[in-house]
Amino acid sequence: MIIGSTGTIGKCLAFHYKNENCIEASRSLETSENQISLDLSDFKSVCEFINRISIEKVDVLFLNSGVFEQKKYTQDGYEYNFMVNAFSPYYIAKRILEIQPNCKIVLTSSISILHAKQDLNPRKWKKIYRNTKLIEHLLINNLEILFPNSICYAHPGIVPSRLSYGLHSKLVRGWIRLFGNTKESGANCLIKASRLSSCRNSWVVPGGIFSLKGKPKLKKIKRKIILKEEIKQEILKTEKELEEKYGI
Repeated sequence: MIIGSTGTIGKCLAFHYKNENCIEASRSLETSENQISLDLSDFKSVCEFINRISIEKVDVLFLNSGVFEQKKYTQDGYEYNFMVNAFSPYYIAKRILEIQPNCKIVLTSSISILHAKQDLNPRKWKKIYRNTKLIEHLLINNLEILFPNSICYAHPGIVPSRLSYGLHSKLVRGWIRLFGNTKESGANCLIKASRLSSCRNSWVVPGGIFSLKGKPKLKKIKRKIILKEEIKQEILKTEKELEEKYGI
């Protein structure tokens, strides 16, 4: 199952698994008969998705979503990037593992988390992407306490995509086009991660300089990052509010 299947990396994953029983979940549906509608900014859509796929046997769940939107909020009043990049992927992973504890979760993480802070209200809006991706990484990492050896992480490198272009200046966009990782090599990082038994405190990254390009390899995460208690409580509060609102 691929969440974020119509993005640059997601399309490569879907192509790789085209001859297998692959379920593609995305807000922007295309033509595949295996696609399921999922809007990560809409908790009702998230719940409907979980209910629909709970009867399926999921061997591998790729959490491959990622957005950057300025000053945008969901219909439930939550910050848009927080819901799409962090809360909803975490909530889906948690519920799936409760139903199918043997499912492998593969998170598309980002090297930007190494320079991020656990701050959901940064002064500069461009920091919201890296901050929410950091919180997503930590929330998924926190699930390993209950579901050991179920989660692996991958950073695909900086791949030419609509998202990466939106996060960088015109000069950096030119550099990405010339020297960035290919989408196929980026997807291979996720595929390799899905085949590992565990990679706690490590992730699969491109093996080249600065882990931006090259063949996938397992590498230690060179930063000790622990979910702050105030962020954890904010997540629990959000869960409670949304579950009460939608009668879960």
